[in-house]
Parts: sequence; structure tokens; C-alpha cells
Amino acid sequence: MKKKARRPTARQEAPFFRPFAGVASVAKPTNNTRTPYPAPPPPSPTDVTFEQLLYGVERLPRAAKTPSAPTGASPDAQHEEAMARLRRLVEGGDGRFELSDDGRRIEGRRVDVDVSLARRLRRGELPIDGTLDLHGLDAVAAREALERRIADAAARGERTLLVSHGKGHRSPGGHGVLRGEIGAWLSQGRERARVAAFCTALAEDGGDGALYVRLR
Repeated sequence: MKKKARRPTARQEAPFFRPFAGVASVAKPTNNTRTPYPAPPPPSPTDVTFEQLLYGVERLPRAAKTPSAPTGASPDAQHEEAMARLRRLVEGGDGRFELSDDGRRIEGRRVDVDVSLARRLRRGELPIDGTLDLHGLDAVAAREALERRIADAAARGERTLLVSHGKGHRSPGGHGVLRGEIGAWLSQGRERARVAAFCTALAEDGGDGALYVRLR
């Protein structure tokens, strides 16, 4: 009896089951493949050494000789002049003076001083606290004595001085040497920072042979 051919079952008719069909394959990295690392950051300025900052800088040549102090004045005189400049800076700067001289009367006022003070000084209304007599002194000695007296008066708290310089009747030509210089000493000398105003005194105090000197 002829056997019938067996009909294939559904399991035999279906293709081979491949659950990962269609998924792209991932290549495995070989041993020679390495993940690159980022490059290190450049060094910050704080990492630079002091020697690197000074690269290319050349040392300046040292002076062959230290400059010496200017000649022509003693160390004491230089010190006094330096101290006078310092006092002028501390006490309000060098200051400028308004000067007038008609041959008989001389007046000077620091520009930052009230005009009314100079007017009262001219009229003799300010009490005199001290005096200084320069008769018989030459110009150098008279200037030193005037500057010492002003410094001493300032230390004592004296405000108004009567300075007698003479009328110069016995001087050659009848002109007082000190009278022609004292205005410059008071307005440009080492103690000028202490001076507020000055003017020729009244007749009863010496007239054109004396000065009222008002200190600051």
C-alpha cells in the first residue's frame, strides 16, 4: 500500500527564529584602540616662575659714584633750609607776598591774610608783644638775628614784634642798608612762613627806622 507523503507542520514551514535579526552589529574595539584624553590646559600665570618673568631683562649699570651734597653751604645751613621748606609746606605752602615801597614806607602782606589785619597793623592798633634792635649789625648778622627772633617769638606765642633797623643817617649816601633788605628777608627768608604782614611803624615807635611785624 502506497504511503501518503506527510504534510510539513507549521514549525517546519516557518523560517529559523532569529530574534536579533536587523540589529546592527557593534564592532568590538581591538586592543590597539584607546580612548583619547583631552590635552592638559596651558599653565596659568601663577605657575610661571620669577626667573621666567625676568627672562631677557638686563640689569642697569650701577652708578660709578654717589652724588655728593652740593657745596657752598655748611651742613647746618642746608639742614635749616630744608627744615624751612618743610615748615612752609606744613603751614600752608610757600605763600606769596604783596609788597609796596615808596622810599619812605614799606609794607608787605601775605596774600592769604585778611586785608583788615594789615590795616590794623599799619594804624598801630595791635599790641606789641616783643622787640628787636638791629642797630650796629651788618646785613649777615642782622638777618640771622631777625630769623632767630621770629622763631623765638613764635615759640613763645608772641604775635606782633617791633623791629628797629635804623634810618641809615650814618650810612654811606644816607640810605639804610638794613632797611633796603629787611622786606626781602621777611617775605623770602627762611622764616617767611611765620610772617603774616609787616609795615613801617608809626612815628612814636620809630617811624621809617622800624617795622611792625605780625606773625601768623
